[in-house]
Amino acid sequence: MARQRKSLARAEPLEEPWTILNIDGDAANIRHVAEQDAAPEEAEEIVLGDSMEMDFDVVSGEERWSYVGETGYGRLLRVLFTMRSDRVRVVTAFEPSPLQKRIFLRWKVERQGLSR
Repeated sequence: MARQRKSLARAEPLEEPWTILNIDGDAANIRHVAEQDAAPEEAEEIVLGDSMEMDFDVVSGEERWSYVGETGYGRLLRVLFTMRSDRVRVVTAFEPSPLQKRIFLRWKVERQGLSR
């Protein structure tokens, strides 16, 4: 079941990456996310926003979550992250598959119908 979190919509990009959450990110991590055609602030929006949990896995002893959500600009994005101590570590962020997009959009419509 997906977790409910406060939606974050932002019209302007953040001046500095990883500023909203207690994000554990370094230059290499930010570069990796950028190589996937995503911005750190977009990944933050998905982690903070009204996103759908798609998957959970344990990789090399580390718990990892996968969420799909919509940025303030309307872009669908899938974000994989882990928790290290009290910090969120975004592993990667990328465009979801067509199936994941359909699942998320159906979930979003159902949630909107329930909130009326």
